[in-house]
Amino acid sequence: MSLVKITTTNEFIRSHLRLIHTMDIGKILIILGSLILVTGIAISFAPWLINWFGKLPGDIHIKNENSTVFIPVTSMIVISLVLSVVLNLIFRK
Repeated sequence: MSLVKITTTNEFIRSHLRLIHTMDIGKILIILGSLILVTGIAISFAPWLINWFGKLPGDIHIKNENSTVFIPVTSMIVISLVLSVVLNLIFRK
């Protein structure tokens, strides 16, 4: 008979906080600040770099007389894939 250890939410959070605490928090803050800076510069000086957002096939745009609904499904998938690749390259051990 094997015993299965059930992890409570508190144990799960504590284990992940230990992992984050062991990482260099300064490095994470520098990377996040750099990303915010680069994004701000791109929006200010090169708006054509993000002009594609919301215009890809699969992005949903519903317009009524009194309301507009915009759901950028495909654009968010592209952003998710790019961020996954970049973060995996940065935090690779």
